[in-house]
Amino acid sequence: MGTLANKLSGKLKNYSPEDKKRYSWDDRGMCRLFSDVYKGTLRFNATAKEWYRWNGKNWVKDEGGMYAQKRAKIFAEALVVYSTGIKDEDTRSEFLKFVGRYGQYRNRKTLVDDARSEEVITNADLDRYDNLYNCQNGIFDLNTFKMMPHDPQYLLSKISNVWYDSSAKSDEWERFVDEIMEGEK
Repeated sequence: MGTLANKLSGKLKNYSPEDKKRYSWDDRGMCRLFSDVYKGTLRFNATAKEWYRWNGKNWVKDEGGMYAQKRAKIFAEALVVYSTGIKDEDTRSEFLKFVGRYGQYRNRKTLVDDARSEEVITNADLDRYDNLYNCQNGIFDLNTFKMMPHDPQYLLSKISNVWYDSSAKSDEWERFVDEIMEGEK
């Protein structure tokens, strides 16, 4: 877990969690910070009453919230690592004392429970783009006929087993299209 916490502590620099005006040093502030940090990889689905996680290609259910709990542990460790880089000694000491409480399970559980109300999604939000076909190697836009990289913002939870190949040819497909278009292309 240490390596992930070290990486995350570097990312925390973008959020300045020691700035009390940006993120209050209480459960609400840390819940907002947790949600901001994991927005692209962890969202709570209010319809399913489950966390969903981004696996790099599509959103999948986090059965039992184990991934969310694991991320809370990494987050807590990253906050401690981050605190060691705070220049002002008084702020560093005060911040370290505050974030040290997330070493306890009950405080991490509160963090994860509170974060459910931030950046909420529902089943209706998932897979709502009829023009996007999620392939193994990216997202194919049926309107533009262009391939795009996988992206969590589209909230795609379904994925086909297809690998899109723009150079693939199929005589059968060409005949089918010609038949239904009655020779007009």
